[in-house]
Amino acid sequence: MKNYSTHLIISFCLLFEGIVAQAQLRDKLEELEVTATAHVGFVRPEKIIPASERAPIGGEITIGSLKTTEKAWQLCNCFHRSGWYANYYNFRNPYGLGETFGTGFYFEPLLLHRPDYNLSVRFTMGLSYVNRLYHPVRNPNRNFSSHINGMTGIGVYGRKRISERLELVGMLALDYRHISNAGIRNPNQGINIPSIVAGIAYGPPTARLPESRWWRPASLDKRWFGRALLLTSVRVYAADDQYPETPRAMVGVNAYAGYRFTQSHALSTGIEIIDDGYMREQMMRQNYKGTTQQATWLVGYELWQGRVSFTAHFGWNFLRPGTVIFGRRGYRPATYEKYGLLYRFNNGLTAGVIVKAFGEDTKGFQLAVGGNF
Repeated sequence: MKNYSTHLIISFCLLFEGIVAQAQLRDKLEELEVTATAHVGFVRPEKIIPASERAPIGGEITIGSLKTTEKAWQLCNCFHRSGWYANYYNFRNPYGLGETFGTGFYFEPLLLHRPDYNLSVRFTMGLSYVNRLYHPVRNPNRNFSSHINGMTGIGVYGRKRISERLELVGMLALDYRHISNAGIRNPNQGINIPSIVAGIAYGPPTARLPESRWWRPASLDKRWFGRALLLTSVRVYAADDQYPETPRAMVGVNAYAGYRFTQSHALSTGIEIIDDGYMREQMMRQNYKGTTQQATWLVGYELWQGRVSFTAHFGWNFLRPGTVIFGRRGYRPATYEKYGLLYRFNNGLTAGVIVKAFGEDTKGFQLAVGGNF
């Protein structure tokens, strides 16, 4: 009898937990939002052989939800949507560019929210598979040299509610995507896809957002801050008549000091020291003598939104391969830009992704980990 009672109690507990889990799963599914959009490019790709006569077209499906809790609001001091996307683009240039399939995640802060309409800005980051690659004879386009590339983007999305669960996307919807392997393998001209977007979203009924004015962000008790990050990335040096294809790693460190004028806005400056194996391989193949290290002075702006920081810095190489400090010879260009997306944990640990670029030419994605203090 005792064993029977024990089994009965255990069975009841398991049944109760199953019912609770099922209810929680149902609630989660009811909060999900599914969006399908068509993307129509309005700029033809340049420098394509043969030249493109038509702009790219594509489509995208997203699955996510609107985050309205205080904990979610603290992430960026904003209400936002977030989730995953899958997309497809046809460049309508089958001889040179072909098609691409991509997936990744999106983060979409709300700029304006009303019962009948809303406006938001969407940031996307993910991977893209490209089916047509560079070949010096068969496909001389220098846009892509690897099947797997990074895809980043930003867009402004307007929506109009047409029923309890449906919204039209496209009241104001512009999207800009960039596809590139960030210099991991060359040539790497990449491609930009500015598009007009229209579609439909199916999700929960409209609801009033909580009164976030009572959710005070942490007080700004420390305006001066410091940050130190370790950096790394890998690039592949192409094969030639004498050497095989060779992957080479970059390692480095940077240190910043900054000042926060407000909760959201800060200026910072620092020094970065890099040892670039790709550069060392290039110099070795060209019998170029001199230092292989780089030292850069960086100055720029940072946007702090809760635990997330968007950073933009201008850099000047005062020590660069093949030259001495303040010399006129050596590796060019001597200046570049760095854009970062960083996340700070409770204990000050900081991690993220940083992009290095010369104007429109992306030169590499770098993984970063370190700390704020």
